[in-house]
Amino acid sequence: MPTSADARPHVTDTDAVHGEHGFGFLDRLGIVLRSRAVLSFARRERPAAVLDLGCGYDAGLLRQLAPHVTRLVGVDLRVSAAAKALPGSLFLEQRIDEALAALDEGAFDLVTMMSVLEHLEDGPATLAGCHRVLRPGGTLIVHVPTWQGKPVLEWFAFRRGVATEGINDHRMYYGVRDLWPPLIAAGFEPRNVRMRYHTGGFALRAVARRAA
Repeated sequence: MPTSADARPHVTDTDAVHGEHGFGFLDRLGIVLRSRAVLSFARRERPAAVLDLGCGYDAGLLRQLAPHVTRLVGVDLRVSAAAKALPGSLFLEQRIDEALAALDEGAFDLVTMMSVLEHLEDGPATLAGCHRVLRPGGTLIVHVPTWQGKPVLEWFAFRRGVATEGINDHRMYYGVRDLWPPLIAAGFEPRNVRMRYHTGGFALRAVARRAA
């Protein structure tokens, strides 16, 4: 596994790092809503090693997971010094695709991508990389915005000027029919994939387990 010294700074699909310049109200609300399922999973399953792709400047989710997890790895272009001081943590300041290619196969009990997949150029390849780094029986949790939520998010961002980070960089929105096929192509078996709309149908969460 690479160390933080091996990680090359910069490069995902944009220069933006979630939370580097603070959060608007909608961003803060979104973080709370999408984190609940992950925290509930961690309290119940106690994963030993967690990888958060697109962890954000302050690695907020990993900070919340820290009491329940032994080993924390975050990936983003830039991460704050305070986040890097988190005990048991390693941060790779590089592209998600580069980080996934360098990480060991079967290294993680849990991989999370919270409002990240929609920003990536090659979502299917990223999902395949997530499958590879999960241990057999390990779990991937993905949160994405939906087509139903698209006009509302864009109305707030473009018409009302309400800060919602990264809306202009969305390359994709999702429904079950959009997210199911690349998850299966990535190697997850249909019986091990659960998908659920939430937040009034504006978001979709997939929980996919690598076959044991």
